[in-house]
Formats: sequence, C-alpha cells, structure tokens
Amino acid sequence: MSNDFLTNLLARMTRRSSISEEATLASLGLSRSFGLGALRAQLEAQLGRRLPVLQPNLSVAALRALLATEGAAPAAAAAPAEEPSAPTPSGGALPLGLGMDVQSLDSLPETDDLRAHPVYAGLFTAAEIAGALLKPEPRRHLCGLFCAKEAAKKAHPLLLNLHPLELEIRHDPAGRPLLRLGDASPAAARALRSLVAITHGKDFSAATVVVFG
Repeated sequence: MSNDFLTNLLARMTRRSSISEEATLASLGLSRSFGLGALRAQLEAQLGRRLPVLQPNLSVAALRALLATEGAAPAAAAAPAEEPSAPTPSGGALPLGLGMDVQSLDSLPETDDLRAHPVYAGLFTAAEIAGALLKPEPRRHLCGLFCAKEAAKKAHPLLLNLHPLELEIRHDPAGRPLLRLGDASPAAARALRSLVAITHGKDFSAATVVVFG
C-alpha cells in the first residue's frame, strides 16, 4: 500500500488538509467504533487481508507499520450458513454479559451501491446487505445492525475481537433480531447464546445484547 493511499484516506475521512505521522487516530477524530471500523474496512479492501482491531491511541506511523506487516489472514470470510434458532434462556441460565451501543445515522457514508462500497462490504455480510436493500431505509437498517454487532462485542470477552463479518445479525420469522457467529469464530464463542434488541430514533440507532452461557 502506498503512503499516499493511507494519507489521502485519513485526510478524506477526517476532513483534514494534512496528516501528521505522530497523530493518533483519536486526535484525528477517529475514536468511535464506526469510524474505526470504517477505516479498517477500507484498508482491508485495499490490502486484501484482515487487520486487527484498530485502537484510538494508534498513531499514524504505527498504523503504517502495521499495514506493512505481512501474513495476516485473507479479508474474505464465509458468511454464516444455517439459520439460527431463537435462544430461550431457561434452566437457571444466568446472563454473562450486557452490551449496548448507539450510532449516529450520519456516520454511515452515503452511496448508490451498498454492495460495492468498501465500508459496507467490510462491515456487513452479503445477507445483511441484501436484507437491508429490502427495507425502506437501508442505511438506517444497517446502522442498527452495526450497533448490535458492537453491543455483542461489548457483552462478552470472547466476542470482543471478532471481525464484523464474523458477527451476523439475522431475523426470525417474527422479525426478532438474532446473532449468528461465523464458522471462523472460536467454538467457545459459538456456544454462547444471546438476546438482541435494536431500536431506531430520528438520527440514530441503538442496540442492546445480553449474552448467556
């Protein structure tokens, strides 16, 4: 990846005329989960391989060094296959974690092609995008799905570092959201059960996830 690509990408995302190598992502205004996720998705699309979770305190110089590191896993991931069944906590099962997330609808980029846009392709599975395109407001729908993924990651340590494409939000026949993990995720994470709630306001979406053992 050329130095110009990273510099231009950061300048475009942060609307800054110059990017210092010593600046951290947080100091550039990339401290929230969607901004960091959008940056990661676009870098992965350019590199053709997976990157670790980007932290707000990462400097531009450190990010550049990370991008130069070889040997990361391929960026493409198989979408979760089977349809999940709705979890029913019973038998004394106790919640292991609770996660919540809120995102502004304005943080999601405008585009005429959700499937081709690197941010959406890097954060949402093909099934999630296809489902969103059936909705009156696809971006609003995807904003809610992103909140659910982030809430799930906050709810349990086994989910924290999973790639967004390894977390898929589906819906049962009644329209209730369900969390499904991809086959590449750890078996212990796939054994967890969860309850998902998504809501939308005028300018934002929010989600809550409870994770059970």
